[in-house]
Amino acid sequence: MVMTTTQKLVVAAVVAASIGTGMYQGHRASRSESESRSLRQQLETMNQQVQQLAQERDEASNTLAAAQHQIEELRRDAAELPTLRGQVARLQGEARQLAEVQAARAQVGQNPQMEAALASWAARATVLWQTLEQAPEKMIPEVQLCDGYDWLDAAKNTPLHTDAEVRQALGRLRQLGKEKFGALMEGALKQFIQANNGQLPTDTLQLKAFCDTPVDDSIFARCKLLHTGKLSDLPPGTTWLMTEKAQVDQDYDSLIKIGVRTYTVGQVK
Repeated sequence: MVMTTTQKLVVAAVVAASIGTGMYQGHRASRSESESRSLRQQLETMNQQVQQLAQERDEASNTLAAAQHQIEELRRDAAELPTLRGQVARLQGEARQLAEVQAARAQVGQNPQMEAALASWAARATVLWQTLEQAPEKMIPEVQLCDGYDWLDAAKNTPLHTDAEVRQALGRLRQLGKEKFGALMEGALKQFIQANNGQLPTDTLQLKAFCDTPVDDSIFARCKLLHTGKLSDLPPGTTWLMTEKAQVDQDYDSLIKIGVRTYTVGQVK
């Protein structure tokens, strides 16, 4: 069959359209494949970045955990430091006392009068001890801080023949214990205030961690604070921040008052 010119044109147009459609679809498929490949590469890059971030996160977590562990160890060491200092100070004090006792013994052996005096003082100190065992209400926990010399000091100046003399000697012993406590607390108050930006304690027991020598809780319980708040807000001339609540013997006991780097133990007025 012979096609007319018009038919030929129509057939050519159809063929051209088919070829164009095929080229377009092929181009679109190629572009889709390229885009898909690009997306896969981007996803792989993102996955790598995610893995790297996860690894960095794990490393940071491990570093943080190690740092927290070290901080806890430092805190424990810092908490134990006052106790260790107290133990060192106590051992040093005992070593000095031992050296003094040995030196005194050497002198006493050459001086019968001194030997008799020391024996008399020791006997009186024993009487004081026995009195406190029989009347524990006359004991205060500050006496725990007294050493052998303090006991001799309390006993040596009174013969302990009368009740008044015994009360006087016990008052002296309690005074010596308060002096030992005051010497500890004047420094503890200063350290507490420095560590708390000028704030005063709200409870006497808060000062325990700042003592160079271990102090029993019962001693803090016998004391009261005279002021709280900020040290700089106190009236000018304020010295005493802490004192004891009550005395055992109103006739023979002293009163302790404590400030920053100072304390006094005197008769109740």
